[in-house]
Amino acid sequence: MSDTLLFKRFGQLIMGLVGLTVLLVFAGVIVRATGSGLGCGTAGGWHDWPLCHGQLLPPGETTAVIEFSHRAIASLVSAGMLAAVAWLAWTPRLRAALGGHMALACTLLVVQITWGALIIRHMVPPELVVTHLATALAFFATMITLSLRALRIASGSPDPIETGRPYMNLALTATGAVYLQALAGGVVANFEAGLACPDFPTCYGSFWPAMVGNVALQMIHRFGAYVVTALVLTLAWRTRREQGWLRTLPLVATGVLVLQVTLGILNVLYKLPLVVTAAHHGNAYLLFALLIGLSFRLVAARAVVPEARSAALAT
Repeated sequence: MSDTLLFKRFGQLIMGLVGLTVLLVFAGVIVRATGSGLGCGTAGGWHDWPLCHGQLLPPGETTAVIEFSHRAIASLVSAGMLAAVAWLAWTPRLRAALGGHMALACTLLVVQITWGALIIRHMVPPELVVTHLATALAFFATMITLSLRALRIASGSPDPIETGRPYMNLALTATGAVYLQALAGGVVANFEAGLACPDFPTCYGSFWPAMVGNVALQMIHRFGAYVVTALVLTLAWRTRREQGWLRTLPLVATGVLVLQVTLGILNVLYKLPLVVTAAHHGNAYLLFALLIGLSFRLVAARAVVPEARSAALAT
């Protein structure tokens, strides 16, 4: 198999696992929204994890089926990762180019699975459950980067962008802001602060309510949304005269951002309907993925600028 085809196929496999990870996110939202986190048994014994009420398949209870579905999708992601690791381990070309990225992804996955099991067994407090989300987002970002790196190797070096550094810094900042905003959303969800402010854009009629308890958590999440909005809109404005992906990706990210803000407002106004809540979480991952992709391409393009300049001088 040629290097081009090898890295293309491997990159497609990893991107497929990224898609499964997004599906896992939706399932996790449904588990939390329906109170099914302990659907496979009360915390405290291994008969509740990885088994469900001491058996391989869940009983007919709704909460057990929902929780088991989440575990089943997680198992598919783990199986796919094992296949990817085996492929990389037996292929020196893949191992040399992508071994470090894969090692990081596997480490994050092991931490995520272990932490999930401990949460079920010991009923970890909400402030620590957020670390489960932090690890999930880090795994998601690592997998996207791994896939994009493999696909870039398959397609060759990107076109250099001489003016890319300001865009790159802005894109990286926006990506980091979305990561932190997603964590803030996880805090809001785990502390059940989603309806701490029953109105929008004000909170109990005030734009600056008393910052205490769940109201503070809700307002921090809102302020974070304002920061993310400003960063993404600035990025789209700065790249409006560029061509190709450098113009298209920020525009698509802007559209996804508008949808995300709309879903967040609907969550408040309609009291956290399950479909809207799940869409809000899943759309956040889509925005995160777009900004990771944009940042990766800008970093990769900047990396080849010195090479392109040297080649031009040589001719």
